[in-house]
Amino acid sequence: MKKVIMFSGMMMLILLASCGAKQVAEDTTVQTSTPVDNSVAVEVQEPVVLAPGFSEYDDSLLGEVENTVIFFHQESCGTCKTTEKSLIEEGVPAGLQVLKIDIDADSSTDLKKKYGVTMKHTFVQVDANGELVKKWNGSMNADDIMQQIGGETMMKKDEEVMDKWEEVMEKKDEEVMEKDESVSATAPESPVALAGTYADYDASLVGSTDNTVIFFHASWCPSCRTADAGMAAGTVPDGLTILKADFDSSTDLKKKYGVVGQHTFVQVDANGNEIKKWLGGNDVESVVERLK
Repeated sequence: MKKVIMFSGMMMLILLASCGAKQVAEDTTVQTSTPVDNSVAVEVQEPVVLAPGFSEYDDSLLGEVENTVIFFHQESCGTCKTTEKSLIEEGVPAGLQVLKIDIDADSSTDLKKKYGVTMKHTFVQVDANGELVKKWNGSMNADDIMQQIGGETMMKKDEEVMDKWEEVMEKKDEEVMEKDESVSATAPESPVALAGTYADYDASLVGSTDNTVIFFHASWCPSCRTADAGMAAGTVPDGLTILKADFDSSTDLKKKYGVVGQHTFVQVDANGNEIKKWLGGNDVESVVERLK
């Protein structure tokens, strides 16, 4: 009898073990038959292009062209906005890429620290790996940026233009002296604008010819110096007077015409009222092309 009971107990254990194994197998089959997708969709944002060659900063754009410059911009900065407008409207030359970044944004913190940037309207030229090549402040347009990154080659070109300018000025001085000999020594001194003249600004010269353009020049601005040399070396056509005003001291004129950056040109009528305003230009021809 005891043997029968022990045998029955063993059979029950075997049966239970078999059922348990079957259940585990079924559970394993269910679990492994449904694959789990652990992947997460990542949205990739494309860099914001403001104009050809001018984009919002994105490190993926570094090294795409020969020269890359980071522009530390501030929305409340008038000269920053003027530069931005110039880059959008006048364009960026081939071989140059300008990347704009908000100096107040959190995303610029690491870049400011890396390049030692402490103020708005700062430009940093970098290589393909994002390493600092050159840093400066105050460029107003693409021409000025190109001159800054041109290095010795551009400086040599500026020196050649300046030498030519000095030769032209010496010749013009001789011509003026010859004309002065025919003027009475007792005659009161007063500015005289001849047809086709490039001269320092004087209010009495405004309207002395059919067209008058005021050039806001700054001695510390490389592109202004190049433009100054180009104007002096060129031939101003009859009916045009170009007047060079000092950007740093011409407070009233800047306020009158809303000038916020150097290397600005303002065409005015005989009464000094603004007709047209623009940025950039390195010679007389560039001024003539802009006249209304």
